[in-house]
Amino acid sequence: MSGVYKRAFELQGMKIGLISNFEQIIVDNQYFRSEGGHLHSLLSNFNSLNEISSDLPMDMIFEVRNHSSAEEFALETDGSNYLLRGPVEKWETGLKDKRSSIFGNMGIFSKIAVGELEKQGVFSFHSTSFCRPGENRLYLVLGGSGAGKSSVLLKAQTENLSVFGTELTHFRQDGGKINMMMGSLWQNCRMGNLVVDFPQLLEKYKIRYSGDGDPWHQYMSVNLGDWKADKKQFYDPEIVLLFPRIESERENNVISRSKTDKIDYKLYGNLADKVSPPSMLYGRFFIPSIDDAESQKRRMRAAIDFREAANIVECWEILASPAQCLNGII
Repeated sequence: MSGVYKRAFELQGMKIGLISNFEQIIVDNQYFRSEGGHLHSLLSNFNSLNEISSDLPMDMIFEVRNHSSAEEFALETDGSNYLLRGPVEKWETGLKDKRSSIFGNMGIFSKIAVGELEKQGVFSFHSTSFCRPGENRLYLVLGGSGAGKSSVLLKAQTENLSVFGTELTHFRQDGGKINMMMGSLWQNCRMGNLVVDFPQLLEKYKIRYSGDGDPWHQYMSVNLGDWKADKKQFYDPEIVLLFPRIESERENNVISRSKTDKIDYKLYGNLADKVSPPSMLYGRFFIPSIDDAESQKRRMRAAIDFREAANIVECWEILASPAQCLNGII
């Protein structure tokens, strides 16, 4: 291994330059192209990473420098330039579960990219989202890990609604209105959600389940691109906000409308979900948060702007089973 390797992508209009002295991590399309539908693919976070020339001026530079003798990882930042040093080759080579690796969908690069998008005026809800074909109404399902966003999206699929985002949904303010931008289309599903909660989707997705093992401890990355919305952007749509808490065994479902006048901090917290927390790189190395005071102020302003400018027509609190989670809403 020698030399310097480069690659560049465009993400929601932002140009990202990648540099490394470890070629394998730069060319690994399991991260960047979702070859084979891998759980760690960045396409389970983002709609697309469009390859561009590495000679163009970049909005963000991310360099990964392998030091074979190092025992720890360290991140250095200078504006929109990032340098990650450490024993990259040792931990990258032969790793089976790459979700918490550098370029994994739960890794540090994804957080940095979301943070840099904010500097470009593009903010990212930790959400699933869907719509009914032909309508200018977007259902935005906001929640942290474990809230049940995936269950709500799968329920929407049983009702033949179209997918707009599986993990992130982006927006920017444009001319005083909100422009919603399509997010990821690969869904990392627990097999239990399909086999137990929505078995009818197995045929729809052409998935064969062997029946071996506990489906709640098995995951599969499913390409929902065949059921994506017919447009990549919704300008000033009607927005329905859903805040779910989904419990598989629940019998007493509580689905109620709520007001939007006090949701600024909830919106802020959701926007921070995919950028603000620290990282546990490779499940072992603690990397402090990249967040700073200016980023947090920018994000809070975006939350307020969204609440004020978006055409929010309904807001729902959902405490329900997967099968009942959209009762009375769609």
